[in-house]
Amino acid sequence: MAYEFDTRAAAVAATIPATGNALRLSGYWAAGDGGETLYKRLGAAPSPVKAWHLQTADGAWWQIAENTINVRQLGAKGDGTTDDTTACQNAIDAAKALGKILFVPVGSYLTGPLKLNGSDWDGSTTNQQPSIKGIKGEARGYFVSRFAAKTGAYAAGQAVLTLRNAASVSVQGLHVDGANVADVGCDFAWIGAGPSLENVFRDLFVENCNSTGLNLDNAGDTIISGIWYRGGSAPVGLSMQLPGGGIWADNVILSTGKLLLSCQNAGLQNCGFFQGVELTSPSYHNIHFDACHIYPNPVTGNAVYANTAGFSTRVATFTGCFFPPAAANQPAFAGRWHQGAIFNGCQINATTFFDDNFEPGAGSGFPPVFQFNHCSFASVAPASIPGKVLVAFNVQRRPDGVIDPAIRAAGDIRGNNLYAGDGQIAAGTLQVTAGGLFGRDMNGGTAPADAYFGMMWNRSGGAAETELMYRGVVWRLTSWDGTTYTPRLNFSYGAGSGLYAEADNVQNLGIASRRWATVYAGTGVINTSDARSKTAVAPLTPAEIAAARALAGEIGTYRLLDAVQAKGEGARSHVGLTVQRAIEILQGEGLDPMRYGFICHDRWEAEDGQDGGAGKPAGDVYSFRHDELLLFITRGFEARLAALEAA
Repeated sequence: MAYEFDTRAAAVAATIPATGNALRLSGYWAAGDGGETLYKRLGAAPSPVKAWHLQTADGAWWQIAENTINVRQLGAKGDGTTDDTTACQNAIDAAKALGKILFVPVGSYLTGPLKLNGSDWDGSTTNQQPSIKGIKGEARGYFVSRFAAKTGAYAAGQAVLTLRNAASVSVQGLHVDGANVADVGCDFAWIGAGPSLENVFRDLFVENCNSTGLNLDNAGDTIISGIWYRGGSAPVGLSMQLPGGGIWADNVILSTGKLLLSCQNAGLQNCGFFQGVELTSPSYHNIHFDACHIYPNPVTGNAVYANTAGFSTRVATFTGCFFPPAAANQPAFAGRWHQGAIFNGCQINATTFFDDNFEPGAGSGFPPVFQFNHCSFASVAPASIPGKVLVAFNVQRRPDGVIDPAIRAAGDIRGNNLYAGDGQIAAGTLQVTAGGLFGRDMNGGTAPADAYFGMMWNRSGGAAETELMYRGVVWRLTSWDGTTYTPRLNFSYGAGSGLYAEADNVQNLGIASRRWATVYAGTGVINTSDARSKTAVAPLTPAEIAAARALAGEIGTYRLLDAVQAKGEGARSHVGLTVQRAIEILQGEGLDPMRYGFICHDRWEAEDGQDGGAGKPAGDVYSFRHDELLLFITRGFEARLAALEAA
C-alpha cells in the first residue's frame, strides 16, 4: 500500500504505520508542480543521508523508487527566476547514485555550474568519479528543457554543464544558455589516460557563451547529432580535440564560433559552419566533410585553416560542400598542409582559393596534392592558385608536371581558371584537348579549335546571358533509360536545317496544362492532308449541315477574363464562340460532339511543384481545332447559299 501526500513537507510531518512500505508525493512544493515521486521504505537509516532520502515523523526512512530521476522531484522549479542550482545538482547526484537516467522536463532552470559527475567531484584529474549515465530533456522547438547561467555564479573557464570521462552516456534534448555569463556551455571531456567511448550527444541547443559553446575534447568514439550553437562572443562554437579517437557528426550548425577540430576517422555531414573550420593537430587524418556549408571565419577570412606544423597531417576530403565567397584577397584554404585535400562535387565561390604556405610532403620534395573532381569554381581568379597546386578532373597529376602514361592515354584533362604544374593551362577553360569537352568561360573568349561542346557566360556583356556552343551541324537532345540512348530533339543548321523531333508524328509541342502563349511564324502552319492517309471524304449529313448553320449564328466577340483582370477596359476583343456552346448545338441536332476532331477536351492530374515552387492543381480545358471548325461552318454557308440560289 502506498500512502498519498500532496508535498514532501506533508510526508515528512506524517506518521506511517509499520505495515506501509511505500508513499507517493503529488508534488514537491505543491501538488501538480511536476515533483510527483514514489518512495520506498528502507530497512535502516541511510549513510550518508542524501537529498533523495526522506524521513517521516515516525522515524522511518524512505528513498526515491522511480525508474528515472526528474529534477522537479528534488525541488527544481524551472520558472526562470528561482535559483535551481542545488535542486538540479541533487537530482544529478541521485541519478548517478541510483544508476538512473536524469529527466529534465520543459522549463527554464536558472543555475550555477552543474557537475554531471556529481557534486563530490572536485574537478581534479586525480579524483576520477563515474559520471551520470544519461540526461534527457524535452525538445519541443524553442520550448525546451533549458539550463540558463545565473549571473555572478561562474568563475573564469567554468561551464554550465561539465561532464568528465563519459562512457556509454547519452545527453539529449537540452537547451543550454550561457547567458553571456558562462565561458562554456557544455564541457564534455576525458581528463584521464584514455578516450571516452560510445557516447551520444544529440538535440542540443547551446547559445551565448564567452569562449566555447561545446567542448568535446578527447570525447572520442562519439556520435553527435542535431547540435546548434549561436550567439555570444565565443570564438569557438564547437571544439573536438580527439587524438586517437573517432567522431561522427551530422546536422551540426555553428551560427557563431568556428569548429576547432583535431581527430582521426571523423565524418561530418549535413553541417553548417558559419565561421569556418580550424584543423589544429599535425596528426589528423581521414576527415570527411559531406554536404557541409563552410563559411569564412570573420577574423582570419579563411573557410578552412590547417594550423598544423610538422609533416604528419593527412588528407581531408570534402564531398558536395559549399564554400561561399570570402572577403577580397582572403584565401578560402590556408595554413600548413602535408598531403593535401580532395574535393568532390563542391561549389567553391571564394575569389581567392589558396594561400601559398604549403609544406612539402615528407621525403618527397613535392608540395601537397589537391585534387578536384566535378567541382564548380564560380569566382576563382587565375592568379589566386599557386602553380604547385595540383589541378585535376578525375585524374591525379603530380605537381612537377609529370603525367602517368595511363592517364595520358585517357586524355590530358585540364583546369578551370586554374594552374597545373608551374604554368597556367588554357585560362578560363575546362577541356579535354583530344576533341572532347570544352567547359565554361565566365568572361567570353573563344572555344579551342578542338573543342566539341561549351558554354559561355556573358559573352556579349548582357546580364545573365548564357551561350551554348557546339561544333558540327547538329545539336541533339537524347534520353537514357539505363540501357539505350534514344534521340528526342534535333537542331540542325546545315542541310535539312530546323528544330525537329527525332520521330515522325509522335511528340507534341506543349500539352494541355503547359501551353504556349503566342506562336509567331512567317507563314502558316502546314498540316498533312494526303489522300493516301485518309478514308474517302463523305458529304455532311442534313443534321451536320443544320449544326454548321447554327454555329455560324453563334459567332460573336468576347474578351479573355485574365486580360480583363489585367487591363480592365483596355482588354482587346476577339472573334469566335465557345466550345461548350458548340457542344450544345451539335447535341441539339442529335450528334455526338466528341466524334468530331474540331471539339477537344483535355484533362490533367495535379502536379507537384519543383524546387519548392507552386504546383498545378488537377483540371481540364475545352479547345477547338479552328481549321476544321471553320471548314465545318463554311459547309453550312455553302448549303444556305445553294438553297437561296435554288429559290
